[in-house]
Amino acid sequence: FTQTAFDAPNFVIDPSTARDDNKWQVGFALDAPVTAHLGLSFALTYERNNSNIVNYTYDNWSILGGPTARF
Repeated sequence: FTQTAFDAPNFVIDPSTARDDNKWQVGFALDAPVTAHLGLSFALTYERNNSNIVNYTYDNWSILGGPTARF
């Protein structure tokens, strides 16, 4: 959890409102070796940002995966 409160408004976006965000992020990562030098990697993350300025509010899932190599 991260809370960010800005001191002053951004005059380009909204000159009357100072931005205030609450962000939640959680994830899971797995790195599985296949051989001594090669493996597979997988990550699943969820991120949600609640902001008092609508353009900065989002809800996002990310899925990443691929090979890994050890030298």
